[in-house]
Amino acid sequence: MAAEDICFTTVEDARRFVDETRVDMLAVSVGTVHGLYTGKAQIQHQRLKEISAATGVPLVLHGGTGVSDDDMRLAVTEGINKVNVGTEMNVQWVDQCKNTFEKGKVNDSVRKFLIPANNAVTQVLMEKIALFK
Repeated sequence: MAAEDICFTTVEDARRFVDETRVDMLAVSVGTVHGLYTGKAQIQHQRLKEISAATGVPLVLHGGTGVSDDDMRLAVTEGINKVNVGTEMNVQWVDQCKNTFEKGKVNDSVRKFLIPANNAVTQVLMEKIALFK
């Protein structure tokens, strides 16, 4: 096994896993990580294309928060069918809660605080849906 394959899904491992388990979808490691990025994600697009071709199943990308729109669009064309952006949703929800709570009064309804936060998450999801078409 090559050194670069240690942290990433190999085509052979993906094919074997799909063949042996008959999974409906496969989450692959191709250069993204969970949480917030301190730099640019380095998606291995060629590896992603090869895994997609070899497995024939929809692929999942964990760690989609912070990945550029261009990289996301390309990854979708290369076989990614599900993208996880939980950190991005959490950040928006918490930021909105902070802003709303700072302006709120003690006797305000909790809905006054949570509805805007939930709407912020909805906005993130609508942007991602538009991005991925």
